[in-house]
Amino acid sequence: VVGLVGGYGWVMSFLNGPPKEMKFTLVEVDPDTPLLVSIAYPIGTTFDIVASTPYCWEDESVTCNATFQQVSSIDSVRTSEGNTYHVSDDGVLTFRIIMPPSLSVGRPEFFKPTWEDLDRTGEYFALDRFERGGLRLPRLAWGPELKVTASCETSGAYCAAPTNAATSIDDVCPEGYTQEAYDRCCTASECIFANG
Repeated sequence: VVGLVGGYGWVMSFLNGPPKEMKFTLVEVDPDTPLLVSIAYPIGTTFDIVASTPYCWEDESVTCNATFQQVSSIDSVRTSEGNTYHVSDDGVLTFRIIMPPSLSVGRPEFFKPTWEDLDRTGEYFALDRFERGGLRLPRLAWGPELKVTASCETSGAYCAAPTNAATSIDDVCPEGYTQEAYDRCCTASECIFANG
């Protein structure tokens, strides 16, 4: 998937229903930009979401796997380090994808690296990048993955039960506001932005 990040995030839907399992790899996203993904699942579905990297050796200061924790709001996911998820009452899963370092997931706690952070060796940046003439672009890390596993009855690779046609993600703006851009909700006199 290639597209805008930030804003209120991506809503993914699938013709055969939501997937039982998904893996996200080869992520290139600025660490200052939240990338949220929302997917409608059957009500009552539970999730196991794990970030991991194979090029890691675990010790007392470094972890190689991290299990995401459920939180009470999408705003908590947006402002998290990237290790949380939210499930709404109508079954919508929302989680954040960050650009992971290739050599660890935590130090020892889960951490969202910045452009300045060094990797565990202290010799290289935790996030690879291309820089020239004041332009900086993230370069993917080989190996790390984010795996989302849903507990649901399946039909092939998808959850078999129906999802709600209208969900809480259909209107991301607070009451009285109208969405005017992917990252902005406005009234006649003021606008609020997804990223604060």
